[in-house]
Amino acid sequence: MRLLPLIWGHIYRPRQNLYPCSYGLRNLPQLSWARRVGRLSRIPLYRDFTLPELTRCNNRGLLFDKFCDSWNPDWTLGEQKKQWLSKVAGIAGNANLIADLIGRIQSLAEKLGGRIIFVRTASRFVTGTGNNNPVENGFTWHPTLGTPYLPGTSVKGLAKAWAESEEAKDKSQVWLEDAFGAKESGSGNIIFFDALPLRPVQLAVDVMTPHYSDYYQGSAPPGDWQSPVPIPFLTVDAGQAFMFAFAPRQHNSVSARHLDDIEECLIQALDFSGAGAKTAVGYGQFLVDEGEAEKYKRQREAMLVEECRKQELFAMNPLQRELSADGFDGDTFIAKIDNWIDRAEKAEDADKLEIAQALQAWYEKFRPGYFESPNKKNKARIDHIKSLLNRS
Repeated sequence: MRLLPLIWGHIYRPRQNLYPCSYGLRNLPQLSWARRVGRLSRIPLYRDFTLPELTRCNNRGLLFDKFCDSWNPDWTLGEQKKQWLSKVAGIAGNANLIADLIGRIQSLAEKLGGRIIFVRTASRFVTGTGNNNPVENGFTWHPTLGTPYLPGTSVKGLAKAWAESEEAKDKSQVWLEDAFGAKESGSGNIIFFDALPLRPVQLAVDVMTPHYSDYYQGSAPPGDWQSPVPIPFLTVDAGQAFMFAFAPRQHNSVSARHLDDIEECLIQALDFSGAGAKTAVGYGQFLVDEGEAEKYKRQREAMLVEECRKQELFAMNPLQRELSADGFDGDTFIAKIDNWIDRAEKAEDADKLEIAQALQAWYEKFRPGYFESPNKKNKARIDHIKSLLNRS
């Protein structure tokens, strides 16, 4: 036990070739040794080490929550809050990571027969202002993407609040409990996924100016003699694309009509009530983005076509796959017919017949009537194909 103080002092004793990165002790000789040890000497780094540019961090949430570097010597930020927020502001998120998670949510929602809603921020959006943070107003970040997001529980609460409001009072209690769960127990038959940005988002610094801060803190009555206190905070800029999604817990466990009702409630809530914090003063309004919806529809159709093509290729034999790779399903294959005729001449009888039959089928599909009555340009080819068919 007697060795512990010696070991502790050895670990934290300032060395000539080490100094704490955040405070630059070599430039602060007036600080006492005790203060250096107690507060400042906990991350010793080599003298030639330079900190990387923090704003290049891919996870802005980690930067915002853990790496504030604008402290005054008395552990206050003061006027440097806005300076620090300006470092965090900008484009947040990694496009590849976002696209990967968005794709997985879309696939899961579709497999369960759910709905996907594409929206865009019509005003600035902020959420998580009550989270602890040195700049007073926190922010909600996705834990792995490092982007602003709205948790699925918040999305569910938003839709349920609107469904229970006067604007949607025609919804029955049975329907509400089936979709969102009863108050006493149960979580409902609908899964609400996290609302995520479709791509990296633009963050911006905004300012609120409470005029009666002493009154709000309970230390003085409201009065015009109090000075406004500007408080900077972080927001998502207007015009950013987001995706909301929900689905039944089990496929076809909720009727299409109820899914339509939930989609309507969610869209109206995002438009009229808003999501996140400060909605009473216009923040958090989202509008349906028809352009993104149409883009997704086209991408989905292309994906289905590609999936069908992959399944067809999987069912083909090697020879059929080679024909397909040469454009057998299109008009341009005519430029490859002579090569396949030459290959048929050198092939085994079974392959010879298969190639000849494939070439005949191509002519009948893309050049109707040519195989029975060929023109001058195609006569030699077609006669050769017929010869292959007769020999096989």
